[in-house]
Amino acid sequence: SSLANYLQDEYGFDSQNTFSTGFSNGGDMSYMLACQANDVFRAIAPVAGCMMEEIYNTCDSSPVPVLEIHGTNDNVVWWNGDMQNNDGWGAYYGTEEGIDFWVETNGCMSSENNFLPNTNTSDGSYIINHRYFDCIDNAEVWLYEVVNGGHDWPGSSGNMDIEASDEIWSFFSQFISNVGDVNGDGVLNILDIVAIVNIILGGAPEVPSADFNGDGLINVLDVVEMIGFILQG
Repeated sequence: SSLANYLQDEYGFDSQNTFSTGFSNGGDMSYMLACQANDVFRAIAPVAGCMMEEIYNTCDSSPVPVLEIHGTNDNVVWWNGDMQNNDGWGAYYGTEEGIDFWVETNGCMSSENNFLPNTNTSDGSYIINHRYFDCIDNAEVWLYEVVNGGHDWPGSSGNMDIEASDEIWSFFSQFISNVGDVNGDGVLNILDIVAIVNIILGGAPEVPSADFNGDGLINVLDVVEMIGFILQG
């Protein structure tokens, strides 16, 4: 999270729209960040990752959108986990158990399973999208089960039905916060200023989009900066 904060400060990256993805160990790291720095990372998308036992057992997270892409025949990060640490990397939970953790954490009430188009029949695999929705704060949980897939980044190696990078960005894009659009009508105007004032006065719960100047606080400085932004427009 320190690196993310540095990049936000140094290059002006949007503090409300920082995401994490990674492959294998990078996927494990993404789960750790969701547990330990969910105030920094808006959503995660591990590929061939897992929830290590220690992270799983100590995770006290707010709802975080999660997309996991994982092959059922992954011979490095096993689909069914390795709670006995037989492989020597440390004990970790199975893919479905990790997903169930986030479904429960995010309070998802509905689910659906869809087969993605098997556009490349020569790669020996196909994908089922397990989608969990109607969640707290719209924090959906998706699992791309790559049936017969290995320890791969789909589109680069292994399964060629999807480009994992495109799927991840499409998932993240659903959760991009439009900073300043407090009432969610797609327009920044006087109504959003009124909404921020209402939050400051305690008449409404805080929402990330109200922190217009990105300083981590919702106060009169956000109102002043938003007024200036609207007048310039």
